[in-house]
Amino acid sequence: MLGKVVERKRDHHGQPIGHSNVNPILDTHIYHVKFPDGHTDEYSANTIAECLYSQVDREGRQHLLLEEIIDWKTTNEALYESN
Repeated sequence: MLGKVVERKRDHHGQPIGHSNVNPILDTHIYHVKFPDGHTDEYSANTIAECLYSQVDREGRQHLLLEEIIDWKTTNEALYESN
């Protein structure tokens, strides 16, 4: 699911939570992520990095997978295969 990192999570003193590390697996920062439907959730930096790395190949190309289309509609502006 597409989401946008909007800010770092902070403790009750306003201090950012977590510690930085050059190795994303060891980075313990926590971030607020906002999703297209408006809800936000908290994710660690290593979870975000894992999701990003799992979506690209060794050359950095992204491959999206689609299981099924469950509904669709068209308008008069739609192009047909013959066009």
